[in-house]
Amino acid sequence: MVASTRIATAHHRLAERARRQHSLFTRAQAVTCGISPRSISRYLATGQWCEPFPGVLVAGTHTLDDLQRACGAVLAAGPDAALSHMSAVALHGLAPWPMHVDLTVPHGTFRRLDGVRWHQSRVLYGDDLASVRGIRATTIERSLLDAATQADHDLLTQLVDEAVRLKMTSVGHLAARAVVVRPDGRFGGYRLRRVLEAVPPLQDADSVLEMVMARLLDQPGLDDYRHHHLVDVGGVTYELDFAYVAERLDVECDGAAFHDGPSRQLRDAERDSDLVRAGWTVLRFRWNDVTTRAAATRRAILAALDRTGGPPDVG
Repeated sequence: MVASTRIATAHHRLAERARRQHSLFTRAQAVTCGISPRSISRYLATGQWCEPFPGVLVAGTHTLDDLQRACGAVLAAGPDAALSHMSAVALHGLAPWPMHVDLTVPHGTFRRLDGVRWHQSRVLYGDDLASVRGIRATTIERSLLDAATQADHDLLTQLVDEAVRLKMTSVGHLAARAVVVRPDGRFGGYRLRRVLEAVPPLQDADSVLEMVMARLLDQPGLDDYRHHHLVDVGGVTYELDFAYVAERLDVECDGAAFHDGPSRQLRDAERDSDLVRAGWTVLRFRWNDVTTRAAATRRAILAALDRTGGPPDVG
């Protein structure tokens, strides 16, 4: 009776630990909770537990999801490892999960794990690390800096935009961290700085895309806009990204590259319908419209201004 109580207590402790680690636990944690190495071997032999990563266990034999793959890789790699690069960007919720798991470890630390891509760093500081959804990972600033070595310019700009739009960081914080981690401008530091240097100063912008749009609009014929203009429609107040008030034209920036969904689209459609009924014209533009198709976007806005009463007077 005493033995069964002790075993039950050990399993309860282990279940609590696993709950905080996406159902995963290590051999060492199981032993610490009171389960003997012999019992661990028996559970593995009988299929009650399985070992998806060396030294990392899970009850049952189910396939690991993305979070479990990330958590399991970090646990298997040891206490100095952190999820990083595009895997950390995904963990922060800014992009889809990559096929592999990216881990960063201090320089000179390495072990082979299936499905894991290793990165060794001499500049992995405490300020670069955080617990994100229960997984040790790099901060959003360091994650974007590292992801700059993998993502092309357009994707990196979108990732930075998402992080700023969701108020996870700011252009200033990103620039400061890039200087601290990569003062020589190498690798991701150089690429991230190229993105940040292209962003014009627009202090109250909700996203990098708004900043880039502001640069596109800051020219004769388009520069008489009001940024974050408030409009009351039937008792509901809407904030317009760029409003040409006299012409009742609303120019919106849709930069949520990875967060668009039915609910967001429905809210936008309802908002636009309300504005149209109130006499406004609404134009929506995404990343490619403002970057690779900037000239066509400029012409579309000028055409809309012409239809609604002509472009603003220059000067």
